[in-house]
Amino acid sequence: MVGGIVSVQLHFETAEKIAFFVVAMATQLTVDAVKTFYAAKLRYKIKERSIQNLNRLAGAVIIIFAIRLFVEVFKT
Repeated sequence: MVGGIVSVQLHFETAEKIAFFVVAMATQLTVDAVKTFYAAKLRYKIKERSIQNLNRLAGAVIIIFAIRLFVEVFKT
């Protein structure tokens, strides 16, 4: 979403937009790599029941934000 704002509303040069997207993608890749590293370390310490509860919580959060986004889009 921020990328869309940077590309449409703010008047950056093409090189600045490319730099922004490269930094955003590098950040995402780094965060995913760190998550993968620690997930492998925690694999044997987390019980299946905890994972199910975490998945339910994550699903509920995603649904809540989706509903909020839907409401905000059609609010006008």
